[in-house]
Amino acid sequence: MSSVFKKLITKELGANQYNKYFFCYQKLIIEKKYDSTKLSNKEIYDDIYSILKDRDVNSLENMLERLLDAMHLALRISRQFFFISFVYICAILFLISQGLLIWITLVGVVALTGAFLYKVCEFVVNKYCFIDAHIILVYKSVLDELIFLKSS
Repeated sequence: MSSVFKKLITKELGANQYNKYFFCYQKLIIEKKYDSTKLSNKEIYDDIYSILKDRDVNSLENMLERLLDAMHLALRISRQFFFISFVYICAILFLISQGLLIWITLVGVVALTGAFLYKVCEFVVNKYCFIDAHIILVYKSVLDELIFLKSS
């Protein structure tokens, strides 16, 4: 399972480019040169800029639209998790309180738990993907600059 941001960058720029950017940030973290307050990375910025500089404005605007959709999806996953947790607990309590045959109750609990664990993994992956978020911020700044330059 991968984050929404990883899927977007991989789709837009390719898996090799994403891996290159990810390992660039990972290297900074390992070497303890990573500054979480500094959101930009010149090397990644220049690389993304060189890839996107020849695209037309409509293509760049479509990329920006997909980026905004991915950001909304990531936010929605975080917001819905607490509601999903509440519904999961209520559903488990409902199944147990119904007095059904034990095997029917167990199958229901197992099915609900499997779905809930999937949602937990999805939430955790998207909540704690700070390297992907930094790559997305650089990507957005490149898109904004190129759209501004080509629109003027």
